[in-house]
Amino acid sequence: MHANAAPSDLLMRHAPLARWADPEEVAAPAVFLTSPAASFITGHTLVIDGGLTVSHGGLADVPAPQAMAAAAASSGSAT
Repeated sequence: MHANAAPSDLLMRHAPLARWADPEEVAAPAVFLTSPAASFITGHTLVIDGGLTVSHGGLADVPAPQAMAAAAASSGSAT
């Protein structure tokens, strides 16, 4: 399903919900935000990522790919 398995596996190991979103789970909030029920919502970012960007957990404690590559290069490890 995912062409590049390595990044997919890395993300899944850190996803608090431990699964990919169903299309309906992404579409429903978008539909809500375009509905009259959301008419008073302004200036807000609704992050639909299964918890990947939470401040504690998710990807918060994972170094950026550049930092991981630099660390591997300095230790002589292959990425």
